[in-house]
Order: sequence, then C-alpha cells, then structure tokens
Amino acid sequence: MSTGELAEREEAAVRDMLFSEFNIVARPFQVKIIREMRFHSRSILMVHKTGDGKSMVPLGSVRMKRGVGIIVVPLLTIGSGQEAAAGAACKNMEAIHWDGLSKHDKQLLLERLNATHDRSRCIVLFVSPQSLDGKSNNLRSAIEGLFRRGVVSTVGIDELHRVSLDSLVLRRAFGRLKKNLFAFRALSPTPVALVAMTATLTAELLDQFKVITGLEFDVVEWGDTQRRNIALKLVFADSPAKELKKLVVAHRENAGKIVLYTNHSTRAETNLRDAVEKVLPAGEDVATIVGKTPAILKTYFIDGWGAPIKKDEEGAGEEDGDEAHHPSTSPLCLNLTVLIATGAANCGIDSRECTGVGREGPPPHIIDMLQEMGRIRFQDDGMYEYLVALNVAMWASLILRIQKTESAAERARQRSSLLVVLKLLVLTPRCVHTELETAFSMPGGEPVASLPNECKDKCWFCNLALTHGGGSEGKVKANKVAAGEALTRCFSVNGSTPSADVLGALYSARAKIWPEVKKATKQYASRLLLQLIASEILSFTARLPHKKEKGVGSVLLNWNFIHWKSDERWQVFST
Repeated sequence: MSTGELAEREEAAVRDMLFSEFNIVARPFQVKIIREMRFHSRSILMVHKTGDGKSMVPLGSVRMKRGVGIIVVPLLTIGSGQEAAAGAACKNMEAIHWDGLSKHDKQLLLERLNATHDRSRCIVLFVSPQSLDGKSNNLRSAIEGLFRRGVVSTVGIDELHRVSLDSLVLRRAFGRLKKNLFAFRALSPTPVALVAMTATLTAELLDQFKVITGLEFDVVEWGDTQRRNIALKLVFADSPAKELKKLVVAHRENAGKIVLYTNHSTRAETNLRDAVEKVLPAGEDVATIVGKTPAILKTYFIDGWGAPIKKDEEGAGEEDGDEAHHPSTSPLCLNLTVLIATGAANCGIDSRECTGVGREGPPPHIIDMLQEMGRIRFQDDGMYEYLVALNVAMWASLILRIQKTESAAERARQRSSLLVVLKLLVLTPRCVHTELETAFSMPGGEPVASLPNECKDKCWFCNLALTHGGGSEGKVKANKVAAGEALTRCFSVNGSTPSADVLGALYSARAKIWPEVKKATKQYASRLLLQLIASEILSFTARLPHKKEKGVGSVLLNWNFIHWKSDERWQVFST
C-alpha cells in the first residue's frame, strides 16, 4: 500500500469516527490534525478562528486513541463550558472539569486516576494551570503516574496566547506548565499526541510560548484570520460610554447581542452598566464579568450568554431550520442581551446572536482586539461592527494601570504593546483589515487567502465615515497641516523642550487649529495628541503621584516635544 493510499484510509477513519461518535461532518483541517495525532502522535500548533471547530480536535484524538486526555484551559469558565460541550457531544467519552469539582469529588477522582492502568476507557480531563501548581500537588502526582503507565494519550492546551501574556506577572502558574505537565510526556512508554490551540497568535507570542513551555511543533495548521465582514469603527469622544450606548441601541434594534469591553473593572460595574441599563428594553438583562467575578458566577453568565434571546409571546416561535432559536435546556432565567467585561472574558464566551462589540479605551495588546472581534459570530451578510471609543483620558488611565505593575520588564512589555495598538488606531498607513491580517498571519508563510489590499469600506482607514472627523481625504490632510502649523507656533521646537502644559495648551488652541469644525474640536484634539504620542513625536514619562500631588487619572505625565520639526517621525505623521 502506497503512502498516499494509507493516508486516505486514515483520513476516512477519522471522518467516520467524527460522524458516528460526534454526529458532525468533519472539516478538512479537523481530519488532517486528528489523523496526525491518532496515527502518528504528532505535536500540533493549531490557529483557527472562533467557531471553526478547534475544540473537536483533542476530543477526536482521545476518542480514537482512547485513554486519558489532559486539556489545559487558562480560564476556569472555558473549562466548564468545554466539559459540558464534550459530554454532550459524545456519549462514549467522559468529560471532567477538575476546577469545578467539590473537594469530595476531587478525592474520588484522584482515587480513580491512581487506579487506572490502561486505555480501556475514554476520559477527557480539563484542568487549569493553577490546579497543577504547588510544591505538593496530588493532581499533578496522579497525572504523572498516568503518563508513566502509558494511560495518557493526548495533551491539549487551549488559548495558548494567554501563557505568553500572563505568565510573567498575572498568572505565574502558566510559566510553570513545562515542569508541571509537558515534561511528563517524556516519561510515557508510548508516544503522546499534543495540540496547542488558539484563535489568534502573533510571531512574538508564539516564540515566547515556545520558550516558556519548551514545546516544538511537528505540524503547523494556521487558518485564515480575515474578518472583513466586520466594520471597524474608531471614534474619539469625551464620553466613550455614550458611544457604546449608541452601539447597544443600534444592535438591539436589529435583534443582535452586544459585548462591551473596558480596561477597568470599576467602569464595567458602574459607568458602563448604568449607561446600558438606561437603554435596555424591559425583559432584557445585562451582566458584567471582571477578574474578581466568582468562577461560579462567570459560568452562570456565560451559559446565559450562549442561550438564545427570549422573545415575547407575540414574537415567539422558531424560525425554520434555525436551530440557534431552539428553546434552551438551561435552567437559567436570565435573558442576557448585553455583556460588559474586561479582558477576563475576551475568550471562551460564545453566542450565535452576537453582532456587535464595543470597546472603551485602547486594547492593551493587539491580540485583544482580534480576540474581541472573535466574539461576533456572523451567519450572513448582516450588520457586524467592532467599535473603539477613544480619548486621551482612557489612554492615560491604561498608562496608570501599567505603571502600577511591579516588574520593570513587564511594564516595558506592556508599554511597548500599547504603543503598537496606538499606532494601529491612529497612525495606520493602510487598510486596518490588511494590517490585522498581516500581524496575525503565519510567520514565514504564504498569505492564507487571496484578498485585495483594501477592504473598500469596512474600516476607518478605507471609509472615513467610520471615524469622527471624516470627510474627504484632502480635508483630513489639510487639518493635519493646520494642526502642525498651530503646534509650531504654540511650542518651542529648538531642541528638546519640556512642557508640562502640552495637553492644556492643545485644547486651548483647538479653535484656531480647527476653525471650521468647532463642534468636534475636542475629538480632533484627542486624535492629534494620540497621534503625536503614537509617532513618538511627543514623549512622556509617567510616575505615580505622591500623597499630596494630583495628576491626570492619578498618574503624573511629564510631556516633552523631541526633535520633531525635521524628524522622520513627524514626516510619517504629517503624511
């Protein structure tokens, strides 16, 4: 039998298994990866968009190889959701989420694992990195024993980018996954397949992941990252909450769900929630998910988010062929149409009815932007929108949060990531969709899809109507020139001249800079200042204030114009 014929038989076996055990028609990438894991025990890197079916891959591997599969989930709510989905998908496989068990049930499970010596059963165990950490850890010891006895057949890690982002400061247990789990693969008498999965990844985060975990990959499956049917909108606003409230109203009128993101938990629980509750119709609910939200409550909200919108009696009824509107089997009484969250919920939440995502302030990292866009589950050519509402105060408040980070290396990393985001938001030199596709394409690989260089009308660069201060391209450039001339008059440019009053002076001079657009001068001023920061024409140093000092958002920013009149950075900005 030739190699090609053998591969075809292996793929046919995978397709048959997915249909008979999970009742799904397999997608080509699922067949390819499960085949590599089942028949060759490969290590796989898989990058595919939300909704493509990534989670089916490790389940399929466990079902075919049997034994125990260990899947690491960085967020507890993801583990709960995947446990429920896995258990419902296949009756011949047991799914368990360790972090969701009671103390008594954990002890019973440990006894079972320690007594398991073969692969006669199919068990998928979802664990968090924290559950494997600690000097004396019974779960880790039990898993090590399973490896030594050859019982573990598959290892998976979901949302792998969180390891790179969080391991240094926020969740140090992520940085110890190598010794707490991955190193055990070498102890197994039989090869153990591995798959690392995420919807979004950059070359930088991939390199960091490899260093932290010690993993290398035999096969890389990197799917299409484009999301060009989502309109990307950027607005500069004194009150971002008002802009997000408009987004909620617009999408609820079109029967869509909305997720709103902010960088600060207090604003999620107060300002944004208050704004949404004022416009939400009776019978509809809003929920907030932040870092300190209890895991059981996060699970409760995410289950409610995934359930279809409850309709009133007059409009009730199923749409033909649309299983998304079947009655929910969940006991939840919530009717969630709006979810407000921090980065604690930018992955692992899913609703087929989500059509709009809004963000207050800049995303901390460019990957957050694509993760948040991934909450939109488009089904057709409807209205899909990702909105960033921005102003200088929102940027400064994020700088304050970064400044509170104890690690100097982590502060530098976060500042650098924020600068990349700011350049994309206010200085992008081309179509924003193209910029994102380039940033998240496979390192060193060919373009995934043959797409035009511009989206035509789905981003704020290609369509000026999607940002404040729109109009003709000539008018926008003329405004930049006028702003530059006004700044030249306002500030000394001979060398490096500190100025503690840059922000105030800029706002004071806004009527002279933009005499024809008085109603939008604050938006123009915010945009200009952020452009100066992004282009590094305007530098700053940040420090936390002393007890008797006051600063913008409780952080003191010392501004400084550098050699920008003849500097290349000014030329980049002015064009």
